[in-house]
Amino acid sequence: MSCDFAKIVSTGHVTGIDREQSQIELARNRAEEQNLNNVSFQVASIYNLPFSDCSFDVVFAHAIFEHISSHDKVLKEIFRVLAPGGLAAIRSPDWGGFIVVPDTPSLQSAIQHYAELQTANGGDIHIGRKLPGLLRAAGFEALNFSATYDCSLSPMIIAEYLALPLVASDGEALREWGRHPDAVFAQAWCEILGSRNA
Repeated sequence: MSCDFAKIVSTGHVTGIDREQSQIELARNRAEEQNLNNVSFQVASIYNLPFSDCSFDVVFAHAIFEHISSHDKVLKEIFRVLAPGGLAAIRSPDWGGFIVVPDTPSLQSAIQHYAELQTANGGDIHIGRKLPGLLRAAGFEALNFSATYDCSLSPMIIAEYLALPLVASDGEALREWGRHPDAVFAQAWCEILGSRNA
């Protein structure tokens, strides 16, 4: 995504962060393959951004908020590094909008176990619907909220992703579903734009 942004804002600069060095190396290689010289990457934590106050015009966070526990701390950091008039753009799923077919008790059990694991790790599977309140509480204004569906073209990829942290029986239920010729996976995603006006 950072590389795509770099193409769009060719006269600006894009900085991508991840907490894993391996992901940073993948991103750097991709940018090099695409001959992009207006994007850089560094290992960093979203809880403690290594950037000066008011140093960005836009901060974008995709598929992160559902995994973190201290949303207020993260939003305070995003607010801090945004320049006045800057824009926060956040996109996270909300599990209240799953469409998964064909449905079976074993599939529902596996999905429930994944949800319980994410919650136990401090995540929130319903964070999407909470974004407007969280941003408002953090001082953002001019909030613009929307929701869309992403429909997976390859249910087996979703099955493997969800199966990785689960016990074998849950993983097999997911893989069996992913191999079904009529498998459908659609997930609700919530998007919000908020501005820092001060």
